Amino acid sequence: MILSPGRFYVGVIDYLDQKGICAGFDTEELQVATSGEFNDQYALRTSRGYLRFGPSIYRATCRPAAIPTPHPPFLPANGCALAPSLELTCTREESAYYPDVERSIDDVMRQHPEVFDFSVHATGADWPGVRDFDKYHAYIAQSMIAKGYCSRFEGEEIVVKKENRFSEHFDVFLGEGFVRRGGGIYRSTCWPAAF
Repeated sequence: MILSPGRFYVGVIDYLDQKGICAGFDTEELQVATSGEFNDQYALRTSRGYLRFGPSIYRATCRPAAIPTPHPPFLPANGCALAPSLELTCTREESAYYPDVERSIDDVMRQHPEVFDFSVHATGADWPGVRDFDKYHAYIAQSMIAKGYCSRFEGEEIVVKKENRFSEHFDVFLGEGFVRRGGGIYRSTCWPAAF
């Protein structure tokens, strides 16, 4: 079983790159090319997450090559000293940054109570209402930056990285207008970092 698809695909792509072969990942298949004329597509994982072997890994040939594709423009750095990065794949893994994101939520509730409505709580939880959606997310990103991370709010999730090998993504807002807490805030890990 492939425990970290992100690390697996980044490792395969790095290996092929060292051999002078262009490779990419389209979220489902490995793309491999040696020229712009064509590329081959390979499915290296089964639907259950196991490594696929043998001739069945080959899926298709694309003409002209589907890679390399130009990446979208990078967003502003938001004070991050690391170079911009672009993810190849995102999967759910064990979070390394979750405890600091939870501490940042605590910090923001303590330092900026005006952003919250403590008179209402999410059903079945002790999570307060959020009065100012934008400030809530901006303050969490700022708190993570103060902890030594690069962080930003991408419109849906707080994204966090300490290096460009990977980033983690967190949904800290319950759709009904409340703070979201607990392990469910972690959404995915992207390899390399997604910003």
